[in-house]
Amino acid sequence: MKIRVTVVLMILSTFFCLAQEPEKQGAAQQIQIAEVLDRTGWKVPGATGARVTQHARWTTEGLEGVFADALKPVSPNTSILLLTTVRDKPGAIEIRQQQIEVTELLRFSLNGRAFAYRVTAIPQSIDNRGKRISLGSEERLAFYDVDGTGKFTVMRDAGDFGPFVPMIPEWVKKLSLPVNERNEPEKHQ
Repeated sequence: MKIRVTVVLMILSTFFCLAQEPEKQGAAQQIQIAEVLDRTGWKVPGATGARVTQHARWTTEGLEGVFADALKPVSPNTSILLLTTVRDKPGAIEIRQQQIEVTELLRFSLNGRAFAYRVTAIPQSIDNRGKRISLGSEERLAFYDVDGTGKFTVMRDAGDFGPFVPMIPEWVKKLSLPVNERNEPEKHQ
C-alpha cells in the first residue's frame, strides 16, 4: 500500500506541475485525467478467482481476432482506489477508496493473451450497520496491460455506455502480425 500511495503521489505531483498556469493568465483550469498508472499493477476489481461464463468474438469497430470473456466474480462487492477532480476546487484531485458492486466484468484477449479488462460497477457506501447502499448509476473502468508483462498498470475511464472499443497496446498488435514481421529474434531449434 505504501508503494501505491507513493506512485499516486508522484502522479499527482506531475499533474500539479503540468496544470499550473502562469499567474498572469488568471484562475487555475480544471485538470482532465485521462489515465492513472500504477507500475505495480492495479488489482482489477472482481477479477481474482472469477470464472468464465461466456467466450465470444468482440468485433466492435471492426476489431479482428479479439475475444471477450464475460467473468463472474467470486464476490461482486469490493473497492477501488480512485482519483477524481474536485468540482468546486479547480486544480484539486481527491484520492479515495470507493466501495463498489461489480455488475459486469469482461476480459479482452488476442491469441490467448489477455490485454484488457472492462469493469462495470455501481459506486456504494457502507452505512453504520455495515449495509451497502448504492450511490448512483453504473460506471465503467478499463484496465490495460500495456507492455505484455501480465500487469494491468493503466486504469482509464471506459466511457459512456454504448459500444466499447478497447485500446490495443502495441505488443498485442504485434501478436496479430505474421511471425516474420514482429521484430522478434528468430527462434532456432
